[in-house]
Amino acid sequence: SRRQRQMCIRDRVYIATDENKNVIYVGMTNNFLRRRAEHAHRFAIKKFKSNLTKYDARALEQALIEHYKFRRDGGTLLNKINSISRKNPIYEDAIKVGNSYIKNL
Repeated sequence: SRRQRQMCIRDRVYIATDENKNVIYVGMTNNFLRRRAEHAHRFAIKKFKSNLTKYDARALEQALIEHYKFRRDGGTLLNKINSISRKNPIYEDAIKVGNSYIKNL
């Protein structure tokens, strides 16, 4: 139902940038203020995209991880793990969904 769908739309994806505006962290949360406080000792975060279903938020988070890449792989991210494993059956579809959000920004 519409009410159930609206209840699912609650997650947001956030990013952190360094002083040179390089994206250094990507995450998702259903409580931005709490998450901002949790990261405050490391870096400041800002909202990237709000009002997402959990699936879409994870998809966008993973697409951003793929785009910016982990530092260990030559990218800029401090993130240590993927949001969605490449072995997960939903991986290919999720990347398509996540990339559609990136293209529309």
